[in-house]
Amino acid sequence: MRFGTNAVGFQGINCSSYVFFNQKNNSNNFVISLCNYQISRIENLEAINILYNVVTNPKIDITNIKIELLTEKAGEEVLEKIYDEDYNINPKKLSYYCTKNKINNYKIANRQKNILKKS
Repeated sequence: MRFGTNAVGFQGINCSSYVFFNQKNNSNNFVISLCNYQISRIENLEAINILYNVVTNPKIDITNIKIELLTEKAGEEVLEKIYDEDYNINPKKLSYYCTKNKINNYKIANRQKNILKKS
């Protein structure tokens, strides 16, 4: 069995290093990891709260964006098919219906970028 992970890291000469693991390696996740790095380094509480609100915004989560795009494209009836009996999301079914409805990484990244611009 073979599997991999995506990580972004920052290393400084006079400061601590930082590694952030994410689902995808794209520019939006790089911005999120950079915000997390800044949160770990700054002392201004107001700035920390602003950055934390951007990073923890559930709207930028890839799964939530897939569900949102799927709802817009296919309607509410498809949402019933991606949840199991315990009302947990089945990742395989979500991926299947996203592929079937032509929801690709480009559309997900654009949605993330728009949400990050508004934040």
